[in-house]
Amino acid sequence: MKFQPLIPSLAISHEKASVLAQQITLFPNSGFSIGITIHHAILDGKTSTSFLKSWAYICSNLTESSASSPPALPENLAPFYDREVIKDPSEFCQTQINGWKNFYGPNNRSLMVWNWVDKIPAEAIRGTFELTPSHLQKLRESAASKFKDKSSSISRFALACAYAWALMVKADQTKINRAILIIAVDCRETKNLLGNDGFVSALEAIMEAFDRLEEKGVLLSNAKTFVMDLADPTEQRVFTIAGSPRFEVYSIDFGWGRPMKVEMTSIDKTGAFCLVESKHGNGGIEIGLVLSKPLMESFATLFAHGLESL
Repeated sequence: MKFQPLIPSLAISHEKASVLAQQITLFPNSGFSIGITIHHAILDGKTSTSFLKSWAYICSNLTESSASSPPALPENLAPFYDREVIKDPSEFCQTQINGWKNFYGPNNRSLMVWNWVDKIPAEAIRGTFELTPSHLQKLRESAASKFKDKSSSISRFALACAYAWALMVKADQTKINRAILIIAVDCRETKNLLGNDGFVSALEAIMEAFDRLEEKGVLLSNAKTFVMDLADPTEQRVFTIAGSPRFEVYSIDFGWGRPMKVEMTSIDKTGAFCLVESKHGNGGIEIGLVLSKPLMESFATLFAHGLESL
């Protein structure tokens, strides 16, 4: 992948791991890139994005008089580390720790990063597909008959996830009987996603999962077995999502303007599809993928045809 030379390596061994690495690459007379690599056991996407926003805020608000005393961060960027606010009477945290330690063998305490997907070919290509506000509204309208009075409350995130998920299953033509979308905490038989109403089936699964989150909270009945449910990939096709439009990555401004392009390079290895807000700032959503050339061509065709038929 052409982006990999712009991304720093993270020093990791089984016993010790760096938390974060950064790399600035200067393109003479053409700007620069900021590459950042994190260890996901310590930082998540929200935390790493908040770090970049804090760094950018300090840089864009520095003056000669404040150079020795950086400006204080606003409340929305100030880090918060008080773990006492999270109550865990059922010891869910320890259950998750035990599950992950036994995921790749008994008592596996290695700090090495796991490769969730090892079948992405070396010649795989990267693609970005944009759902404009108009596209998202048409997708919402196409689902209106199914969701009726709930259609107006369907989020952009849910619409983009459902559309991308359904098309990835259809493009992959997977023969596995179960397709799981991690953030949805749900699964559906793939024949529903492969059909003409795949988008609506995917959206229905996502909305049902979101409804259960509102009713029962984050820790669902199967949350304790979640890690082990993913242990056998031969029985299911797991789809994951990186990023979120709510991160607002295109708002990160170091004082020289908004970034021209933001890429989630981790999907080169994880096989996830990433979602970020549109770089045009118009309320759209960008979907990033890394697929083999035949799969990418199939997805692109399905993406275009699906929007044309709305």
